[in-house]
Amino acid sequence: RTGAAKGGPNLEAATVEDLRQELERREEDAMMERLEEEERRLTHNPCSLYRNRTRGSAVEKVVIIGGGPAGMTAALYAARANLCPLLIAPALGGQLMAKGVDVENYPGMPRENGGKMIEVMKKQARSFFTEVWDDAVVAINTTTQPFQIMTNTSGLVRSHALIIATGADSRWLHAEGEWELRGQGVSSCAACDGYVFKGRSCAVVGGGDTAMEEALMLSRICSSVQLLHRRDSFRASLVLQQRVLNNPNIKVHWNTQISKYVGKQVKLENGEEQTQLAQLELVDTSDATKERRLMSVGAAFIAIGHDPNTKLLIDQVDMDNTNYIVTPDHSTRTSVPGLFAAGDVADKVYRQAVTSTGSGAMAALDAERWLSENSIEEDTCVRQEDFSTWSLRDLRAQIQMLGIKCVACTEKSDFTTALQNAY
Repeated sequence: RTGAAKGGPNLEAATVEDLRQELERREEDAMMERLEEEERRLTHNPCSLYRNRTRGSAVEKVVIIGGGPAGMTAALYAARANLCPLLIAPALGGQLMAKGVDVENYPGMPRENGGKMIEVMKKQARSFFTEVWDDAVVAINTTTQPFQIMTNTSGLVRSHALIIATGADSRWLHAEGEWELRGQGVSSCAACDGYVFKGRSCAVVGGGDTAMEEALMLSRICSSVQLLHRRDSFRASLVLQQRVLNNPNIKVHWNTQISKYVGKQVKLENGEEQTQLAQLELVDTSDATKERRLMSVGAAFIAIGHDPNTKLLIDQVDMDNTNYIVTPDHSTRTSVPGLFAAGDVADKVYRQAVTSTGSGAMAALDAERWLSENSIEEDTCVRQEDFSTWSLRDLRAQIQMLGIKCVACTEKSDFTTALQNAY
């Protein structure tokens, strides 16, 4: 009676279905045990152990603020350079995390959910001893070295190098239904999501260069493009205006604004139902007495600009007239030595996940080079724990907690070697 003596099921008397369910349960338990063991090793990695043992007295070599593609890539490269990076970012937030549709234009991750992409990046960065804090930065002082970073819940952090990867937020109309239909037909990025609506009618909102560029791009993808502008003239460059006005696939609607997004229930291939954008309720901005009208579209792209998340650094680092951080010479360096900017916080042109990962790698490489060229007191910095000063009792406890088998360990050096090999 296998299992019965231990309080488990009687496998000899079990049906085929019972056996299948029991096998699935055991496989799930084994998988959960492996995941828990992996999480323990990631959480108690040598850099984090040293950071916790010094209780904040050690200075960080590099801190990364921002948990999007730029920040995660910077963390990965910094960790591979043995800098023990600390990444600070709220667990929820960022453009990629908020996307409601699959990301289809990121190499190697076709049709992947934005949140899942960030989780994969985070796991890879943590595997090389990046520590990730689920926290928000509330103040930064770049006038002193090391830099001072004040967090919401974790207190003060000091760091010799600092990588800003806080991104930029899309501007929205805040019309009724907009929030609910984001990712279900309402988007702020034609390059990201336009192909999803191939062959369907779509709308673009805005009157600047970005709106013109997105309308022209979509004119090659969508069956027709309705360009909505609240004024009677564009502010875009004359060249782009002429290209838009001469494009037979683009129709301009002057003095027009969205007052409401109207959705409809659609049955998906998996049988589930989802609310997707179906119509736009439009108002005439030049005549409030005119009756509102409905426009049927498959998607609406809001192209009225972005706001870089740089408020914490205003008057501390050079920015342009729209508060994007200036990085001269095609690098990630800024006007402040030791301060680097990666991703959309310094990129007002491309604003893509793939370009952000590239600049994240650049920022880590620039930071590592800066640290090598500027003398810092290595003994005062966070580094990998080598366990040489640990007591035998602490070594035993750490090995037991990590589930490391150390049958032949008798001397302190045996336990130290076992721990070092485990990482």
